[in-house]
Amino acid sequence: TVCLAVRSGGLTSVDADTGNTLWKNPKVSGHVVVQKGATLLVHGKNTVSVIDAKRGDLIRTIPAPGIVRLEADGLENGAVYAVSDRNVVARLVGK
Repeated sequence: TVCLAVRSGGLTSVDADTGNTLWKNPKVSGHVVVQKGATLLVHGKNTVSVIDAKRGDLIRTIPAPGIVRLEADGLENGAVYAVSDRNVVARLVGK
């Protein structure tokens, strides 16, 4: 599965083998940082969105003002690091 940010806004999931669209969510924009279990973390402008990986449903949006970048050390279940606009790096730990 490949998730693509769409220029007009939104996020689309595509089956990498067939090219078929699995789901579209026009309400979420940004880049997919990591898959954590059955969810995707998507970093958008001042937000982090939690998306159901199979259906594309928005589970929740978390405000993230001042976070300019999110990075993971692996695409699946990797540790997530936030970089602030003041160049502070923090490792994010889920509940």
